[in-house]
Amino acid sequence: MRCRLGRPADALTEYDDAARLGPPFPELFHNRGQARADSGDRDGAAADFSYVLDLEPDHLEGRLSLSSLLLEGGDAAGAARIAAEGVELTPDEARLHCALGLALLELDPEQASAAFDRALELDPELTAARVNRAVAEYQRERFHPALDDLTTALAQDPDNPDLLYNRGFVHEALRQWEQAVADYSQALRAEDADRSELLYRRALSLAAAGRPQEADADLRSHLALGGSPYQQEVDALLAQRETVR
Repeated sequence: MRCRLGRPADALTEYDDAARLGPPFPELFHNRGQARADSGDRDGAAADFSYVLDLEPDHLEGRLSLSSLLLEGGDAAGAARIAAEGVELTPDEARLHCALGLALLELDPEQASAAFDRALELDPELTAARVNRAVAEYQRERFHPALDDLTTALAQDPDNPDLLYNRGFVHEALRQWEQAVADYSQALRAEDADRSELLYRRALSLAAAGRPQEADADLRSHLALGGSPYQQEVDALLAQRETVR
């Protein structure tokens, strides 16, 4: 409980005491692993999650946690191996196939798509698998299937700014500029939207759609937010527009 209340150090002390004094319950070491991960101790967390799997190889949460931790640490191959071992042990667990797909995104988008396909066969409501299958399809330049997956995901969460951004990006790849503008515009209405990125992307789509004045307004609004990673590109676009005028 203390970890949930924002006291991970106290929680870790209690978990350490319990691990030293009690029998090796997988849930105890999994919880300590989570607390260690939350406190930034990635190596300690990995050790705890690995020990959970030594105790109980088909422990679902322990395997998912270890795969996710490895992937976040940049070890996609290790994450894929852990997830694949879980799939061998529990082949009908959709979340394991999804975890495998996530790890494979950086290694083999085609295999990642297949893993997400299987996850969705097992659980059609698993949004994470659907959204990330769209990512894999985009990487393979299969833009229409990516668009279909994102549209299905948005039907369940219509105002999600991240989903809207991703679908706008796919619309751009398909040169569907007005649809991209519509998605970026809707995403900008969300409180937690990344306004800087969305304004930049909408500006590019507006320009491609033949709406230069609106594009310039978005570019200036983007710059007004400060710290643009696209400073040179924006300056060049605005200067080009001034030259045309």
